[in-house]
Amino acid sequence: LQGATHNAASFTSAVLTSAGTLSMVTTVTDSRGRSASKTTNVTVLAYTPPHTSEFVAYRCDDGGNAQADGIYLHLTFVYEVAQLGGKNTASMVIDYKRTTASSWTVLQRGYDLDGSGIMLIRDPTFSTDYQFDVRMTVTDYFGKSTSYTVRLPTGAVVLDFKADGTGV
Repeated sequence: LQGATHNAASFTSAVLTSAGTLSMVTTVTDSRGRSASKTTNVTVLAYTPPHTSEFVAYRCDDGGNAQADGIYLHLTFVYEVAQLGGKNTASMVIDYKRTTASSWTVLQRGYDLDGSGIMLIRDPTFSTDYQFDVRMTVTDYFGKSTSYTVRLPTGAVVLDFKADGTGV
């Protein structure tokens, strides 16, 4: 393939660098010097790793409108996974955690090769007292993945009173 010659009973080609139909000629020679050849066409599909073109997350009110002290989450996302003639698969996971936490909690899963969406998450709610990280990870059949993380800041506070009422 691709101009390479192998002189062994068994071989592995180098990485195929072009897509399309490639011809492979196999020649067998016996101990008397007689040979026979066979041409086999191999179809190579173009591959690209998963790609995310948009991932936006922000605090919002109950109607999905951006709000600095919102306790709900608004998400917009777009991703693609190479189709490979319908032979590839995809999994998409959107998860979140408090910024200081170590473990993630799943919000949403998807299995489309091309995915997009706008989501309003009302449950769980996101306390304005804490920062949260929201992450989307897209993985294909071959284990290649892409991941994007957005940080939700704490809620905007103009004036805050001490809990016991003795200070500002």
